Amino acid sequence: MCDVIESFFQADEESIARMKAAIEADDLSTLRAAARMVRGSSQQLGARRFGETCAKLQSVEAAEDARPIVSDLERDLEGARDALTSLADRALDAAS
Repeated sequence: MCDVIESFFQADEESIARMKAAIEADDLSTLRAAARMVRGSSQQLGARRFGETCAKLQSVEAAEDARPIVSDLERDLEGARDALTSLADRALDAAS
């Protein structure tokens, strides 16, 4: 389970970097595609707030409008990291 969670965060950090680059390039297509991918993976792990923020990114009309949402996404990623890490730690403790 820890490997799955770590892979999720690594991929999402890379996706956030792609989103930021897409904003700078005014590339809504890439921004939305990255948000869609991240949203799907977050839903699989139960990171609901993170997924909801990704949904907001999918509907922006201008790349510039995405800046504050990406900042929210970074904050939500940290919250998801804390929650999922805690869950994984409890699962490992219970298995011991």
